[in-house]
Amino acid sequence: MSKRRLCIALLLGSPVLSLVSLHGWQWYQTPRVTLSPELWQPTSSTNTAVVDLSFWTQKRHAHQLQLTKDFVLQSRSGSIGIRLTSLSYPSLYPSKVRVGFELLEPEDFEVLSQQQNFVLRPQG
Repeated sequence: MSKRRLCIALLLGSPVLSLVSLHGWQWYQTPRVTLSPELWQPTSSTNTAVVDLSFWTQKRHAHQLQLTKDFVLQSRSGSIGIRLTSLSYPSLYPSKVRVGFELLEPEDFEVLSQQQNFVLRPQG
C-alpha cells in the first residue's frame, strides 16, 4: 500500500471510527432495564390491585437513578411514566441493581405487563 493510499484511508477512516465509538459509548451508557414480573407481589392481601413493581439494571447505571425524579420506560409500543421508590444492591447479583417503582398512570399496567425490556430515560 502506498503512502498516499494509507493517508487517504486514515483520513476517511478516523471520522467513521470516531462516530462508531461515540455511538457505542452512548449505547453502553443508556440504562436498559428488565422487568421482574416474578417479583410483583401484592403489598396487602386485601388489595391485590396494588403490586410492588421492580426492574433490574446494570450497577454501572446506578448513579443515574434518583428517587426524587420521574422517569420514562420506553419501548417500541410507547412510553410509560414511573416514579422510583427504592434501590437495592442484592449480594447474589453483584453486577445488578434492583429498582422498585410505581406507575404515574395506573392504566399503564396493562402495557407494562405485555413487555419485559425497556430503555430508561429521565422524564422531561
